Amino acid sequence: MNYDVIYFSKHNISTALTAAKTAVADWLLFIQEGATVADASVTYLESYVSAADKNIAAFELRQIPVDTGRHTDPVTLEIDFVDTAAVLVNRSAFEEVGGFDINFNLLAFVDLSWRLRATGYKLQTCPLAVVKDET
Repeated sequence: MNYDVIYFSKHNISTALTAAKTAVADWLLFIQEGATVADASVTYLESYVSAADKNIAAFELRQIPVDTGRHTDPVTLEIDFVDTAAVLVNRSAFEEVGGFDINFNLLAFVDLSWRLRATGYKLQTCPLAVVKDET
C-alpha cells in the first residue's frame, strides 16, 4: 500500500485540499495537527486495506483517549462518517467526489463522507489502528 501523509489544521481544511491535489500515492493519510498515530497502526491499516472490499473508500483510525462513540456495525465495521483525527482515504474516490468542500471547514470530513457514500462507497473503522488526539 502506498500513501501520502497529509497533516492539516481542522480550522483550515484548505491546506489539506491543496496537499491532496499534489499527492501521487493511491491513498491519502490525513492526520490532524495534535494527533499522533500509534506505532503499529500503519501495519494494521495495511492489513485492513488488503483484506477489505474494494468499495471501501476510507478507513478511520480509532481515537484515544475518547472515541467518537457513534454507531459502528459490529460485523462489517462500517461507519456513517469519518472523523478528522486520522483517516486513510482512497485518492481516486477522493478525486471522484471532488475532495473537500472548504466551505464546510470543521465538517469537511462529514461532508466528504456523505458524498462518498452517495456515490456508492463504504467507510470503515479500523479499531486496532489507533491515533492519540491531543487537541
